[in-house]
Formats: sequence, structure tokens, C-alpha cells
Amino acid sequence: MSNDSLVIKSVWESNFHAEMSIVKQRAMSEHPFVSLTTRLLLCRERTPAGKGWGNPDINYIALRVTVNEFKDVVQVGLAMCDKQGRLPLCKETGKPCVWEFNLKPVEAEPDITKEEEFLKKFCSNVTAEQLRSEGIHPALFAAELRDCGLLLRGKISWVVFKGGLDFMALMRSWETQGAEGLTLEYAEFFRLLALYFPLFYDMAAVLGFHPVHDNGTIDVSARSINVSRECNPVEGAASDSLLALRMFMRMKMKEKGCDLLEKKAKVLFGVTSEEEAKASLEQFCLLEIIKAAMSNNGVIIKHVWKDNFDVEMSIIRERTMIAHPFVSLTTRLLLCGERIPTGNGWGDSDANYSGLQQATNRFRNIAQVGVALCDKLGRLPRCSESGRPCVWEFNLMPLEEAASNPEREDRFLEQFCGNVNAEQLRSQGIHPARMAAEVWRCSLLMKDKINWVVFKGGLDFAALLRWEKHGAQGLPVERKEFFRLLAIYFPVFYDMAAVMGFHPVADDGTIDVSARAINVWREDVPPHGAASDSLLALQMFVRMKMLKRGCVLLEKKARVLFGITSEQEANAVPTFNMAPF
Repeated sequence: MSNDSLVIKSVWESNFHAEMSIVKQRAMSEHPFVSLTTRLLLCRERTPAGKGWGNPDINYIALRVTVNEFKDVVQVGLAMCDKQGRLPLCKETGKPCVWEFNLKPVEAEPDITKEEEFLKKFCSNVTAEQLRSEGIHPALFAAELRDCGLLLRGKISWVVFKGGLDFMALMRSWETQGAEGLTLEYAEFFRLLALYFPLFYDMAAVLGFHPVHDNGTIDVSARSINVSRECNPVEGAASDSLLALRMFMRMKMKEKGCDLLEKKAKVLFGVTSEEEAKASLEQFCLLEIIKAAMSNNGVIIKHVWKDNFDVEMSIIRERTMIAHPFVSLTTRLLLCGERIPTGNGWGDSDANYSGLQQATNRFRNIAQVGVALCDKLGRLPRCSESGRPCVWEFNLMPLEEAASNPEREDRFLEQFCGNVNAEQLRSQGIHPARMAAEVWRCSLLMKDKINWVVFKGGLDFAALLRWEKHGAQGLPVERKEFFRLLAIYFPVFYDMAAVMGFHPVADDGTIDVSARAINVWREDVPPHGAASDSLLALQMFVRMKMLKRGCVLLEKKARVLFGITSEQEANAVPTFNMAPF
């Protein structure tokens, strides 16, 4: 029942009074945040099921039917912490602990087979025989909890997840002494809820659910803010309570997360009226920012040189093929300080393509390639050494043995490549031929399952396609041939400049200004190398993907390259900044 850092204290009739005394003492003294989860025997789903808020009146009736049908509360999990998120320590082991109270069923004619199957899956392998012989009598537990001094106190902050079931199950035991069905009407339920639990936070209501990626369960919701279980795979009530408490503290430790918690206090998922609970667009945007910041907090940039090139390329290949199919790409051409087209206008696509040809012929050296990956929830891969989310920055050797203008190169590198210097590139950089060969055989290209993300990506794709069989001859003469090759090697891509568009006055055509339009900000400090741009573009993509209308727009703007795709084709769908969103 314990792991290296946590003990789940199983509470039975024999140790009930002793453990309840400890719970009361800890909560009243220095652990005022208390997370609660109940398990109703044979009840396999929280109500409301799924991820939608639904109709509160219908959900309330469904809750009442559920607690009246599944009468037996067989497990109650309690987890508590102090203001720093620290759990109380177990007196016997000195390890952090949570409590799991095991209650005696009162059903006269049990279906033992169904019970055993349910308990094995949802109650930490407790058996039906154990519950009936050693379990706490429900009336005793209800009376002790009601009279223990934790209820009716505004200083205790209760934490739940889809907590309607938990609160109603406990109210049934208090209001009907367990013998009758609960008949409380909607308004009376909330009156009693405010009386017994004056301050509570339902983490399902606080976080909400993504309409596509979430399934309405606590685990998926927790992972969206980078919180995971600490207990064994068989999730008992204590494990759920601890997970909800960790989610609460994760939000509380962030200033904006703390603000959102206070706005969502006393809101019960699916049961509070939707008008009262529904977040404003500003709150929704705030939540998405919080989730992104928490999930990818403390990003490190892995600098790749010739010595660690093979190892890091192997990691990227493995991560993208398994769980991180969204790949953001940025190149830095030595001495090329502008993306093409420059500015915020689309311009003439043929003229812009001609500009791409000239730029890739003039600036032949790719000095840096930035790569950022994420999974479907926007989470970056973790660095095996530090455990922190990471992105990659490949540093390439210039083709010329010596710089014709070293001072100019160093100024460019200092401004655009994160303080890498020309001497480093020539002595430690990856040979372009080696990088090109690995890129073409790494299995990331020519795959529909890989989604490439760029910002004004014509230059990036042009620089890489130049490595292909056309090599020294440069890009194809015809723009049509360029797009044919692009469709082969990068079948699915999203150019965030094309998706977002630019305000004709407020935008200057740079990635930073475009990102700030949707409340996305850089993770690092200047100077920004290629990896920083790749991460910023990827975060813009994820931010759009989390918005329903943004997701639709992404699909409509797929394979549109800013300034290079014909303007007539590109304007068939309005950009984000121009659409009436």
C-alpha cells in the first residue's frame, strides 16, 4: 500500500477512531486543504459522465438516482496538505500519507461476483469479504465525519473532482440515516452544500475539458497540467483524492491559476447552472495559457554539435514516430537576417518565390536548425538527463573553411543564433552533408502522420529542399515544381503566418508580435536562436488547436505557405486575425 515516498493508510473498524482523530487534528491545525473522493459499490462512472457540462437539472436528477440506486459507500479517500502542498507525515514511517476509509456494505443480498470484480478494479484490491467483516459501519462513519469539526468551517478548503457524487452520497447518509432514498430538491441540496462544505473547488469545473482530446476522466485532466498519479495502478479512492489535491495545488502555486481557482470556487461540475459556471472568453484564454505554461514549464534547449549529433537525432526519430507527431522547424541561414517575404503583406507569390531562390543561392550556409516536438496535448518530450521538457538546436558547420568577414558573422550569430560564434561552428559544427543525409533518411519525411509547423516557412523548406537531389543547382526554377517536391517530402504542414495573418497596422510581420495576438510568449530570454522560434511557432499551433474555431481554421489553412502560395488560393479562407472569431 505504499511506495518510496507515500503511504496509503487503510482504515478499518479496528483503527477508525484513532485515524479519524489524526485527520481531525491535522486538518484543524496546519493542513486546511482536504481532498475527498467516494466509491459507491458497483457505480463505475462519475456523474455527469463524459466531458460535457450538460443540463444541470437533468444531471442533478441523475445524481440523485445514482446515490439512491447505489446505496453503499464502500470507500472514502481523504488527502490533505498545508499551504505549501506538503502532505502530513505518517507517525510510524515518517513518510507522507493519505487515508482510505473502507466501509461495510449494508445490502442484504449481495452479488459477490460483481462486487469482487468492481472492488478489484476501483478499490485497491479490497475484497467483499474484508469489507463485510472488517469494514466501518456507514452510520458510524457518517456520524463521526459530521461531528469531527471539519464541516461547516470556512477555513477548510475541500477539493473534489466531479464532486456532485461525493457530496450527495455523504448528504444521503446524514439526511436519511442511510435507510431512505434522498429526496432533496435542487435548491435544498445547494443550501445544505453551502452549510456543510462552505468552501470547495471542483477541479473538473476549474479545468474544464478539451472537446476532442479529453474524455472527462481525472487522469486526462490532470495530465493537461502535467500532474500524474503517485499511487499504484489500481486507483482506490485515496489515489483519486491525492490526484485532485495535486491538481489543486499545481494551480494554486501559479498567480493566474490562483485567480482562476477563486473565480471557480463553489462551482460544481455539471450541477451548478451553466450560466453561473460558464467561463468568459478571457477566462478560457487564461486557462489555456496556464495549462500550456504548466505542461512545458522550464523548457531546456539541447544544443547539438557533431559530437552528440547521432544520439540526439536518434531520440528525435524515436519520439516523433511514437508519441510526438507535431514537429516545428526553423532554419537560420548564415547572414540572412530576414524571413521571406518580409513585412506583414502577402505580396506577389511569383516575386516572393524568386526572392526565395535568390536568398538560398546567396546565403548557402544553414547555420542552425531548430526542432520542437509535441504530442496531441501540446506536451514536449522530456530530457532523459534532467526530466524537463526540451527542444533541439542543431549547429552546422559553414562550407567555407574561413569566414570572409568574421566580425559580421559573429554579429549575426550573436543576434540570431543564441550567442553561438563562428569559431565554434567551424570547429564543432555538424557537417551539412551529414545533417542532410540524416534528415533524408530519418523517416520523418514523406509521412502523412507527421505534422510540420513553420512560421513564414518558405525559407525553411527551400533551404532543406536545396539539400535534396537539386543540391548545388539550387531550387527548382518553377514555383509549381517547388510545391510538387514540398507535397512529397512535407505532405502535411501548417505555416502559422498564413494561419494567423497580420494586422495591416499593428503587426510588423514578425513571429513575436503574431504570437502575442493569441497570448503566446517565448519561454527563453534573448538572444533567440532557431530552437526558440520553433518552440514559439509550435506553441502558437497548439494554442490554435485548443480553440474549436482555431482547429477548423488550421485544417483549412493546411499546406498554405505564407507569401508563396498564390494569394487567390490563400484568401479562399480568412486568416485568424481577419476572420470574425
